Amino acid sequence: MKTIKITYTGKQEIYHDYFKPFICKSDIDLPKMYNQGYNSFRFVGGEPNFINDNLPAILKRDTTNYLFYECQIQVLRKDNTTVSGYYYKTINKNTNKIESENFCFD
Repeated sequence: MKTIKITYTGKQEIYHDYFKPFICKSDIDLPKMYNQGYNSFRFVGGEPNFINDNLPAILKRDTTNYLFYECQIQVLRKDNTTVSGYYYKTINKNTNKIESENFCFD
């Protein structure tokens, strides 16, 4: 199984009020989409592990026990095309540890 490291470049692009992704790069190029481009990827060898490197986390919800963070990301490929998605992180307030960390390109 591959591991893909997503690194924040320090830039944010503002396209619309509802689409303000943080620009990122990956150490391994994300594959081209299939299924007419409906954000489906074909990873050889199964779904990869994604690793966060310095991605900003914007607080979206604060509950009694958890903090929920998310941000829109746009990953640049080597051929100057992009892949858009979301980064989600949940932190347990009681233990101050990350409960879950996910990348979603759907």
